[in-house]
Amino acid sequence: MTMREVPSIFWQEMMKSKQPPLLLCDYDGTLAPFTSERDKAFPWPGVIEELRTVIAISGIVVLISGRSIAEVKELSQLETGIEIWGYHGAERMTVDGIIHRINLAPLYEAGLEKAWQKAMEESLQTWIERKYVSLALHWRGRNIALYQDKLKKIMEYWSKLQVEYGLKILSFNGGVEILAPGFDKGKAVKTILSAYPDSICAYLGDDATDEDAFAVLQKRCMGILVSDEDRQTLADVRLVPPCEVLSFFRCWKRCLQEKRGEMNHD
Repeated sequence: MTMREVPSIFWQEMMKSKQPPLLLCDYDGTLAPFTSERDKAFPWPGVIEELRTVIAISGIVVLISGRSIAEVKELSQLETGIEIWGYHGAERMTVDGIIHRINLAPLYEAGLEKAWQKAMEESLQTWIERKYVSLALHWRGRNIALYQDKLKKIMEYWSKLQVEYGLKILSFNGGVEILAPGFDKGKAVKTILSAYPDSICAYLGDDATDEDAFAVLQKRCMGILVSDEDRQTLADVRLVPPCEVLSFFRCWKRCLQEKRGEMNHD
């Protein structure tokens, strides 16, 4: 199902609802194209303008990313009027700009440190993104055939750490991540939905880490896979970026504007 097939009843329910709708979005691959230079993963043209308009008319927008909040703010240039969850939900910035961070257990810190030491031992530390709750090994844009043995050694060692320290290993588009358990986008979405129990909701995401979010969405919510290619997913709809994503945001904006007009008229 693509943008052309987004059920009309979704928009109808959004219009009828007395509660504010929630627009939840992943960042990389959803609002911005993937790039081997992660510090240059800027949004597709027009995306941020649409989201700013949604925010300006009192729309609720929440970004949920594996990146840090600081990175998401810098790349998106969305710094006010928005809630951001970073590190798969380990940190949260509320609309007022206050950041809350969950403490990491010493056991997981020790396991992640060992994972980092192994990457340095194999001289692949430049491939590693160190996060508060995880290490991400990125191979996008690299000739992985030349480093097959080193990568194999790292993955074998990380698999042992997974068992010994209770860590998780997740694949994502362009790499693999070893992280502390208890942090995923599904838990973040659950927390958000609990604060708005009757709101219509849409969650847009592109890869395996977003499946956790799709899995917890309730009947009033729509899971949207952002992808050029169809694949097995728990999402309800697939949008091809960036054009169909922009179209969806514009429809969202129009619904909000119409709802606002009706409220003013009443």
